[in-house]
Amino acid sequence: MGPLLEIACFNEESAVNAANAGADRIELCQDYHAGGLSPHPAVLQAVKTRVSIPVYVMIRPHSKDFCYDSEDFETMKATLQLMNSLGADGFVFGILHQAPDHRSADRTSWIDIARNKELVQLADGKPCTFHRAFDCIPESDWNSVLEDIIECGFAAILTSGGPSSLNAVDCMDGLADLVNRLSLDSQAGRRALEVIVGGGRDCFYNPSSRSKTFSGVLNRRPIRKLAAGLTARQGGRHENPDAVIRTVTTVQVVHVGIGSWKTWI
Repeated sequence: MGPLLEIACFNEESAVNAANAGADRIELCQDYHAGGLSPHPAVLQAVKTRVSIPVYVMIRPHSKDFCYDSEDFETMKATLQLMNSLGADGFVFGILHQAPDHRSADRTSWIDIARNKELVQLADGKPCTFHRAFDCIPESDWNSVLEDIIECGFAAILTSGGPSSLNAVDCMDGLADLVNRLSLDSQAGRRALEVIVGGGRDCFYNPSSRSKTFSGVLNRRPIRKLAAGLTARQGGRHENPDAVIRTVTTVQVVHVGIGSWKTWI
């Protein structure tokens, strides 16, 4: 199968622009500067009437970290159920036990398996992506964390391959290692996670250099499913026309770039 291009969009017009420019899937959020939060239900309704590609919805009540108290979790459950009823095609979220810098010694995993699994079950079979909370976790713990993510029932993982302050271009070695680990799982007949390589709007912008670099990693580490994530920061209804054009052009360039990857299994 070929690569899939998912675009993170923060308003209705950006989602429409991304779909028109060739995106395969939309991740719908709000508040770019917060790294993406749960969108307003009315925005999902509007987007669903204007695009035909799948729309995955971010479920994230605050931007402080990826740890949520009981009130936050109730909000997440209610939001997911509402968005599900409004036609969301999938969901994007991730819950850690507590802030990574303060994880207690008795924790056996970074991942809050019980609550992540509960949200996955509430999705009623619609695919769920474990988002960049993964990038808060040290690489030394990746093997056990990936097991936990699979146990929760996630279909995909969104990651830049390294610390969340970096983008995917800065984390090539980490991405290569992650893809290799999941490739070995796939070859062993285990359920394969879709990997969404994300981490900034400009990640793949230069097709003559950065896209080729990603192609090299993927050619060495083929897996069953892989997507490229891109943030369509511009293109909202209050942006000027030049900004909208730049956004659409960027999406088209990225689509061509990832379309050149040849080694898919």
